[in-house]
Amino acid sequence: DDIPYFPMTRMEYFINNENEIEFLINEYNKSLPLVIDPTISYATYLGGSAADEALDIVVDDTGSAYITGVTSSSDFPTENPYQGFDPSAGQMVFVTKLSPTGDSAIYSTYFSAQVGNGIAVDNTGSAYIVGEVDNSVLPTLNPYQTDQPGRDAFLTKLSPSGNSLVYST
Repeated sequence: DDIPYFPMTRMEYFINNENEIEFLINEYNKSLPLVIDPTISYATYLGGSAADEALDIVVDDTGSAYITGVTSSSDFPTENPYQGFDPSAGQMVFVTKLSPTGDSAIYSTYFSAQVGNGIAVDNTGSAYIVGEVDNSVLPTLNPYQTDQPGRDAFLTKLSPSGNSLVYST
């Protein structure tokens, strides 16, 4: 309790001429010890029994984490899913929203595309997923482009609950 805690909005450090790391520190009570140590809020696994790869993550204002990537697991953990696993797909995109404490999924779903490369979230909690698709099974809704000439990019907006599309193209 006597150790001051200084949350940093970004890490400020540099390597000096002696190849040592130096930290830029705000004013603090020098009569108390200064501890520079990372704090882990939570750590968890996310995946099923086959190959799973998280490719992007974003955190919203409440601390919920949104993760997207690619999975080949038919048993990838789902919660309130938009889609289930398609065995004929081989691999699918996953989109998962974890609670701010990381101990539960708000939603976790499969999505019929090959790779989810990036994710963003707006102030209403809608998730935007971008990635790669090379088949015609991409679920579309209000599409900008309706035909797929080959391997394409996709953009999908999921509702805040994660179980429906707002648009997908």
